[in-house]
Amino acid sequence: PELEKEDLFDYKKGIVRNNHGKVTSSILNTNTNSLDTKGGLYVSGWLKRGPSGIIGTNISDAKDTVASILFDLKNGNLFNDDD
Repeated sequence: PELEKEDLFDYKKGIVRNNHGKVTSSILNTNTNSLDTKGGLYVSGWLKRGPSGIIGTNISDAKDTVASILFDLKNGNLFNDDD
């Protein structure tokens, strides 16, 4: 099924839904019992945690997101969706 923007963006928190920077939807995958991830889509900074923090906080966010990208690259999951 096609995702609506509400599935990816949490308007209450002002963030793109994510798990360590990897974009997720609000749809629960019953096979994995976790939120579906969107292959190849990652966020950092304010899109990841909301409008707060300073440059140092953004650097920490970026490192966390890069770790997710490298993990997915190493495991061949960089462009794979869970759905």
